[in-house]
Amino acid sequence: MGDDTSIADFVESFWPLDMRFETQDALPFPECKEDLLTRYNPEVIKRIEQLIDQRDEKLNHYVSEGVEEYCEITNLVFQHRMHERWYPGMALGSRTVLELLINYFQTRQEPEILLDLGCGSGMVDIGLLQRLPTLKKVYAVDISAHALAVTKENAERKIPGRAHTLQYVQQDYTSEEFQNYLKEQLPEGAQCILTLFPMGGVSEVLQYVPQLLHPEGEILIGTAIRDNELGFKLPWKQAIEQLQYQHRSVAYHRGLHCEEGILHKQVTEKTCILLSRMTLQ
Repeated sequence: MGDDTSIADFVESFWPLDMRFETQDALPFPECKEDLLTRYNPEVIKRIEQLIDQRDEKLNHYVSEGVEEYCEITNLVFQHRMHERWYPGMALGSRTVLELLINYFQTRQEPEILLDLGCGSGMVDIGLLQRLPTLKKVYAVDISAHALAVTKENAERKIPGRAHTLQYVQQDYTSEEFQNYLKEQLPEGAQCILTLFPMGGVSEVLQYVPQLLHPEGEILIGTAIRDNELGFKLPWKQAIEQLQYQHRSVAYHRGLHCEEGILHKQVTEKTCILLSRMTLQ
């Protein structure tokens, strides 16, 4: 498992955050806008605001999931290096998943190869590479070239001796092109697939992931549940059970078995992070 440093201490020192910013619970974009305007190009913020409005319009009318808008927003955020101050709780949520994953692998066989679908800044992958000595290769997949550039910068800064173990893949993991690419790279499928906070939700990501999986592999999904997000107030224990039930139902219809919620952690008063594990039935 690497060194004897406690997992929480390791994660905190590896990935320091401005907690005054991160613990502001899920501020809507208009409330973040003024802070962003003082830090970044106003024209970029204006364009992001337009994209958010377009995406919300599609979602409100059930036209689509707003994938095109989401991809352009992501690209702009990473292009202009806004990811550390983009949205309260996003980095904290990802850092919490890193902590949960390290805890998880303490009691399970550590993977040799990891496939991360939507790697973002790459910090979760880099933290795993630093902490898990058996991890030999990580496929960092993202549709955004700018996200992969940030991942590469972070790897060269954080783990210069192991940065070569990251394989950067700029592709849409839902595409046939990516499916063919992965069959060439991993003919038997991926041992361990990771995806954090999938844009279209767990149901969307599970349309494409099972066919990428090794018969004895596992899918690990990090999701966030926020206070009152299910439409009615629930105690945390019941809210987590409700989300786990949804994951099990979706997994079953995709030919997967969803293990009982393996790990979760409340990170702020209103937000809890859940790590789910799925395998082929």
